[in-house]
Amino acid sequence: LFVLEGHKASVLCMTNQRGILWSGSTDTTIKGWELHNRQSWVTLEGHSGPVTSLAVDDMVLYSGSLDRSIRVWDISEANKASVGVCLHVIYLDDVAHGGRDCPLGVQTLAFDEGALYAGCEDGMIRVWDMKRDYTFKATLTG
Repeated sequence: LFVLEGHKASVLCMTNQRGILWSGSTDTTIKGWELHNRQSWVTLEGHSGPVTSLAVDDMVLYSGSLDRSIRVWDISEANKASVGVCLHVIYLDDVAHGGRDCPLGVQTLAFDEGALYAGCEDGMIRVWDMKRDYTFKATLTG
């Protein structure tokens, strides 16, 4: 067993893809760890609040935060210079993105077949169509 050290505060979420472990923290950063050599590969910065959730799809990482945003990151290795570039930001306080009544930010994320799902403190799940330029699709309620 081994320990990965690098975050300055609590780790709140993790996801794994292709030998890279992604971790989100209350220090507002996301780290990509190469598991084969147990090293931090990249640090993603941009959120102003704790990173509470991560979801991955092929070469894109989605991060949700208590700063009320979802960030879309390029994590492809094809061009090392572009790894960690934030491709898009979805602000949850933007009504066009279903942001009303989501005061505490993103609690959890899931990705499936081109749709990104964000669970918020208000008990609702917001859905975006990521194939159509990050278009807000629906709010799911009980």
